[in-house]
Amino acid sequence: MDLVLQNPNLTYNMRNLILIVNAISSRNIFPFLKFLCSNCNSISSIVVNFPACSSSLIETHLSQIIISQHNLKKISFESNFILYNPFLSLKNSNCSNTLNTIIFYYTDFKNILTVLQEVFNQLNVLESVHIFYCCSLNSDFVQQIIKVIKPFKLRSLFMSEILHVESLQLLLQKFSDCLENFGFHYGYREHNEYDEKQRQSFKLIMKYCTKIRYFNLGISDDNNIYPFIENNRYNINYLTIEVDFHDDYTGLSSTVLQNLGQVLPSKLKYLCLSLAFKTNDLEIFLKNSQNTYI
Repeated sequence: MDLVLQNPNLTYNMRNLILIVNAISSRNIFPFLKFLCSNCNSISSIVVNFPACSSSLIETHLSQIIISQHNLKKISFESNFILYNPFLSLKNSNCSNTLNTIIFYYTDFKNILTVLQEVFNQLNVLESVHIFYCCSLNSDFVQQIIKVIKPFKLRSLFMSEILHVESLQLLLQKFSDCLENFGFHYGYREHNEYDEKQRQSFKLIMKYCTKIRYFNLGISDDNNIYPFIENNRYNINYLTIEVDFHDDYTGLSSTVLQNLGQVLPSKLKYLCLSLAFKTNDLEIFLKNSQNTYI
């Protein structure tokens, strides 16, 4: 870091900035962030991953870095650090006419719900938004985002918190035509309530979404997945099915292997199966999927 601080020319034409800071090193990064504010304005892509306990000074410096950029096109907010001021800084005149992609990855929308609509409506060239397993993905968030006037496309929606059916329906009614990447969080669950919410949500996906390219399924015991995959065989390029944490791990693995091969898209680019493989089931899968190129 000292080498960079002593040589401003090293960052003069920097295009991509990835800031990943842990709690231990957060204080040591202050001089570097301050340096970037005044010595680098050509960044086109920023990835930010700070711990939730980050100080307000980091938040301030990050906001200043964003505002100082003249050609920022893509920003990715990762982890649950305080997002309010950095997100609000996107509405400045520099970003409003350049930023075309926003990614939220394991972030918490709680702190930006009150300004979400305000910021999005200032982004004149925003093209796509991607949401990956974020907290506070609730009815308040949906109400804010569907009221945004400026056009943009919700390209990715991966949920760890299941939206209420009514809220998800509103979201899909507005963005289903552009939604390409969808998935549920998978993991061990002691109760069936979460699984039932997933099934209800999946019914809406089946009803509204016809352009899914990346599909990450967390409910492999729902037989509707097979007609859904078949109906989207011309679109789906990436498919993930994992049953590691399900109570009936072995039984579900057999069901998937016996039913999946015949509905796989013919030009699948990526397939991830986390299953218990039995020889007979695997033979059935390979036989049924012999016309699929992965």
